[in-house]
Amino acid sequence: MTQGRLAIVFLVTTLGACGRGENGNAARDASADTIAEAAFTSRPGLSPYREIELRESGRLEGDVRLESSARDTLVVVTRNADLCGDRIPEGAIVAPQGGLMNVVVWLSDAREGKRLPDSRRFEVTNSRCRLDPRVQGVIVGGTLNVKSADPVVHETVIRVSGVTEVLETVTQNGDGQVVPLEQVLARPLRLELSCRTHPWTQGWIHVFDHPYFVVSAPNGRFVLDSIPPGEYTMRTWHERLGGTTREIRVESGGITRVEVKY
Repeated sequence: MTQGRLAIVFLVTTLGACGRGENGNAARDASADTIAEAAFTSRPGLSPYREIELRESGRLEGDVRLESSARDTLVVVTRNADLCGDRIPEGAIVAPQGGLMNVVVWLSDAREGKRLPDSRRFEVTNSRCRLDPRVQGVIVGGTLNVKSADPVVHETVIRVSGVTEVLETVTQNGDGQVVPLEQVLARPLRLELSCRTHPWTQGWIHVFDHPYFVVSAPNGRFVLDSIPPGEYTMRTWHERLGGTTREIRVESGGITRVEVKY
């Protein structure tokens, strides 16, 4: 199965001085309105993020596992097959040894905590007719460098996810080209990238106004550190398998462990 809802299970334990066990409400499957709302990376109406001195904090660690029958598909290349290959993996579902890659995890109501990163320059590269990275999280207000490593024509189109209007189109006709964009990361949302000349090319950029986000690694692992103690709404998103929302508790000096199963 490659589309539709999938059952998603969370197991949460908190380790620390208080020794608390499972916490929060049970995870719920993504519905159409949940997925639509996930285009925005923080809840509407929240106060601006505030950097504070952290006198105590906790940590969130987790694994995302693929346990369903969902699998990646092969794409038939219709242009520049000499560079891209005749058939290539789509790249939507990457789960070596069962760990699911490219799942975005974030705390949607994190309004204060550690310092925002100083670097605000991000990049995405057309490489062998695909975008690298395919999924990433960035900080609002940064510059996005669109790069090409291919000696062919790319027309990278950037939209707000779920919206047909085009924000930017970047045309490149050779390797080594870099086009900086300073406006597309101006507000918290999810961007969808595609290529007019290579229609199988896709990518996503989640723009956050806080530092409490992460994208799961190739083995499915993710870590968020320096979180002020408290209760949070944790959200996850995968381009094909959907999104989820649940409540978690972070204890001072503790580790909240989460297992996500698709």
